[in-house]
Amino acid sequence: MAHRKVRLVFTGLVVVVGLAWTWSASAVAQTGSSPAAHWPMYGHDSAHRGSSPANGPNSPDLLWVYPDEIVGDVSVGPDGTIYGSSYNPDILRAINPGGTLKWEWTAGFGERIRGVPAIGDGALYTVVAETLLAFDTADGDVLWTYPINIVSSSNPTIGPDGTIYIATQLGDYVPGTGFEGGYLYAINPNGTLRWRFESGVDNCGFETTAAVGSNGDIYIQHNCRGLMALSSSGQALWETGGGIVGNPFNSPSVGPDGTIYIGSSDYSFRAFNPDGTLKWAAPVQNWMYGTSSAISADGATIFRGDNGGVFYAFDSAGSLRWSFDSGWGVFDPPAIAANGIVYFTQDLDSSAEPGDLAYLYALRASDGALLWRYPLGQGGGAPAIGPDGTLYVTIENPTFTVRLYAFRCADGVCAPTAQPTPTPTRTATPPPGQTCTAYTSADVPRAIPDLGTVTSGLNVPEAFTLVDVDVVGLSITHPYDSDLDVSLLAPSGASVELFTDVGGDGDDFSGTALDDAAAQSITAGAAPFAGTYRPEGELSALNGQNASGAWTLQITDDTGFDVGTLNAWGLRLCRGTPATASPTPSATAAATLPPGGWYDVYLPLIRKQP
Repeated sequence: MAHRKVRLVFTGLVVVVGLAWTWSASAVAQTGSSPAAHWPMYGHDSAHRGSSPANGPNSPDLLWVYPDEIVGDVSVGPDGTIYGSSYNPDILRAINPGGTLKWEWTAGFGERIRGVPAIGDGALYTVVAETLLAFDTADGDVLWTYPINIVSSSNPTIGPDGTIYIATQLGDYVPGTGFEGGYLYAINPNGTLRWRFESGVDNCGFETTAAVGSNGDIYIQHNCRGLMALSSSGQALWETGGGIVGNPFNSPSVGPDGTIYIGSSDYSFRAFNPDGTLKWAAPVQNWMYGTSSAISADGATIFRGDNGGVFYAFDSAGSLRWSFDSGWGVFDPPAIAANGIVYFTQDLDSSAEPGDLAYLYALRASDGALLWRYPLGQGGGAPAIGPDGTLYVTIENPTFTVRLYAFRCADGVCAPTAQPTPTPTRTATPPPGQTCTAYTSADVPRAIPDLGTVTSGLNVPEAFTLVDVDVVGLSITHPYDSDLDVSLLAPSGASVELFTDVGGDGDDFSGTALDDAAAQSITAGAAPFAGTYRPEGELSALNGQNASGAWTLQITDDTGFDVGTLNAWGLRLCRGTPATASPTPSATAAATLPPGGWYDVYLPLIRKQP
């Protein structure tokens, strides 16, 4: 059995040290202009910053569940009306803040309602089949329609001047050559065409949502041309990273200073200056596609999850403030509340076992501490925050039914989150009672022979009793991963199978970590296995042994034709530390605890191995 080190938050318990910076009231002042109090479109606003001026729930108090299906993500109007749609049949629904139906509109047979509706001045815009429709928000009457081409994963974006931007996967069909490249449409609020940008690459187009900067420029990712910038009149300004930057379904977000942020599937998160030059690139542990980022109102912190479940907070210079490993992939944009809480959801994948659940998470934005989480089942959509602070999330239950959930603070106030005492730096800290040290092997690189075995050593000079063992930083170059059998030998001679014949014909292991507490087994992973996985054997079998001595990584190639190289590997070894005596509780000591504060407590979570 493995002990996963997680941080749980309770009230009225011992305070644990915490963070390098503090979420302050000044961080919620919008640079340039005030953010909308409601949630009018994908990513909250035309820059897709996902930052609300309302205080969000600081506890998982369920207000209501809408009884009929709402799939995907929702938007919220200034009067608190929630807009979303169902699938099969496709029905656009407007729901009152109390969870009752306001109105609904049913699409024609075979017509699919796509994306997140966008709310303008009295009008609601959404895509139905190959048409952009405008509805009266009061009663659902259709105001106008405009024909467009096939939309894949683009959502309507409303610019500051009311222009609606929507992108298509492909353009018009041309006999003999196929489809023209995808189009980006700019449509006036009255339903007339302002301009149409033709991307110019046959059979390749847009599957992302356009973002608008404060300078009026439009930013969007193209499947073949990379990140692109257009002027407000539809003229191409620049493009960068075709085939590398962005990837399909990755929508940009724009900070208050004009910096454009976008993820990709090359294990990088990037920031670009408004002129298209690279500002910085930060490494991440897994692919990062399928969504956009969220940005604090002052632009100082950028939040983004990756597809392996790691959630990050970067500062505006690209340095990592903190990260939180949630265990399952993040595929929807997060939301930030004014009281310093960031919300995001997970989605299970094919490696999920019976009983596994995805969660809605609420983290303290300043340091990544877990405030609360709520079980979703299979997964959830993008969180949206209403003008009164109500949090709305679509949840796919274990039975695969999808419903809209509304969460509200129990006291209806949603007070700011208590801040811990700042420290000079914040790094990943083991639970109280454990001290962990990372060791890196110097016995590399080592050639992996065809149909042979290679070993690499790592010496640990300190003597201490092990309470947790993880393999970290494993890097192997090999053209056929399933040729390899890898095991770890402790100084005692005990051996733990890490993995055998995984990855099929995939190439390489890139920064792979092996931890008994990981959510996903390495047998369910895919090359290059960037991220953290459960090994096939149990590293916890080494707990209780002495860490001192020679550790050995053993790699056997059991199939002919291919050779490889062990480039790097290391260990993270944890020891127990003596417990300090606790003072005898007294009325005076108890009175020093601030009432209603949040305190961080580390506890082991027991995970049953399959």
